[in-house]
Amino acid sequence: MSSKPYVMSQYKPEDAATEWTELDEVTKEGFTTNDQLDMQRMGKKQEFRRNFRFLTTVGFTCCVMGTWEILLTSNTPALLAGGSAGLFWSVCWAYCGQFFVVLSLAEMSSMAPTAGAQYHWISLLAPAEYQRLLSYLSGWLSTISWQSIVALDCYLVGTIIQGLITVNDETYVAAKWQATLLIITVAIFITLFNIFAAKHLPLAEGIFVTGHFFAFFPVVIILLVLAPKRSTKDVFLTFSDNGAGWPNVGLSTLVGQVSAIFSVLGSDSVAHMAEEVQDSSIVVPRAMTWSFIVNIPSTIGLLLTYLYCMPSVSDAVSHSSGYPFLYVFQEATGSASGATGLAIVILLLLAMITISAAASTSRQTFAFARDHGLPFSTWLSTVHPRWHVPANAIVFTCIFTIVLSLINIGSTAAFNAMLSLSATALMATYV
Repeated sequence: MSSKPYVMSQYKPEDAATEWTELDEVTKEGFTTNDQLDMQRMGKKQEFRRNFRFLTTVGFTCCVMGTWEILLTSNTPALLAGGSAGLFWSVCWAYCGQFFVVLSLAEMSSMAPTAGAQYHWISLLAPAEYQRLLSYLSGWLSTISWQSIVALDCYLVGTIIQGLITVNDETYVAAKWQATLLIITVAIFITLFNIFAAKHLPLAEGIFVTGHFFAFFPVVIILLVLAPKRSTKDVFLTFSDNGAGWPNVGLSTLVGQVSAIFSVLGSDSVAHMAEEVQDSSIVVPRAMTWSFIVNIPSTIGLLLTYLYCMPSVSDAVSHSSGYPFLYVFQEATGSASGATGLAIVILLLLAMITISAAASTSRQTFAFARDHGLPFSTWLSTVHPRWHVPANAIVFTCIFTIVLSLINIGSTAAFNAMLSLSATALMATYV
């Protein structure tokens, strides 16, 4: 089935006069006058419950970004291509550049707080002759990117579990098909949560934020107290190409910066949840900006601690678990059980990040389908009348992750290349 070019919703502004009376009691909850006016102006119909407030919205955005957790668990490409200095400076310039992107996204979300986000904003701001094409392309890039982000998060959770088995059992030989089964299990779990426990998502975000900030301190303190330290020169000035195969460390560092870019993405996740946020035109841009800012100190602090406490970059990237951070934890604590204890904390936080990323992804998919941008748009844009969530879009996200994970059985390199779409495609929508 072929998809049609993006068109604005068929919902007419004059229909808004009767919209309030047609909403059920669950959907009316949290739906303010400002929200009603915004939905009317954008030509959209309210279909979700608005159960997110400012703090839970900040929590949701921090959760999807998961900056220090994501950076800790997905820095292998940067250490391979660039080394410790390459990783540090890549994070610094990624933060500087992304800050201005976030400000722009926040401004546009205040004007049009809709789950469609980027493709909708382009349809409003692009020149008339390019509006449909650019909006359509942006919608597809955003869809592919967010679907890939969920797949990558599931991959991280599944393969970290496999890495912990390796750490605790030296006789265990990690198999790709086992990793794929773990990825599929994680995908099914987050799907069930997002459908049947969606109303508890704001509470879950509050729990995550608590863990996000309070788990940071024991991890950093344990590493600083117990781990051996490297020199400042090694951390800030030693660029290296640890088998990446690039002709010089400068080019290698540019290639490896995908880890840094991925760790600062995700601020626009809250824009895709805008139709579930009370007073979204005010709350969404503020949450987007503040969640980005408050994560900077913890991310830089964790990064410096991690790099100073890494005895050897080459040993870290070649660790049997496949994850350098597990090597650092094991070297610091001196035992597999100590490394496992620290890793389980990170694993629980990553599971919450994956749940929130799937929620944002399903809303983006739903919105693009609602505007006829995807195949099977009618099915994908259906909101379940009981749970008030885009259940079909959530199921589609699960299916996409499962299908993508099968590539890992044949080739991990090909699978990782597919997952790189999560960074490159999303950056393209920002541009």
